[in-house]
Amino acid sequence: MGNAQGMRQKHPRIPRRILDAGVRLFDTAYAYGLGERDYNHNERWLGKFLAEHPRGNEARVITKGGMLREGLKWIPDGKASTLEAHCA
Repeated sequence: MGNAQGMRQKHPRIPRRILDAGVRLFDTAYAYGLGERDYNHNERWLGKFLAEHPRGNEARVITKGGMLREGLKWIPDGKASTLEAHCA
């Protein structure tokens, strides 16, 4: 999903067109967000979008976890507690 906020602002109809075109798999991650204080922004936004779309229940969302962000740095954290928190 990359930067969902930027996509929504520049191309607000793209997510709807993607789902209408038959795409059913969306890949996102806990660490994708608006910054260090707003992790999993994309996942929350995608969940809301899919809940409101008539075919949203046909979609599948995959996610990733175990990476933390400090500014622009990615820090691996494969502890079971971190993975559970990121992917639950």
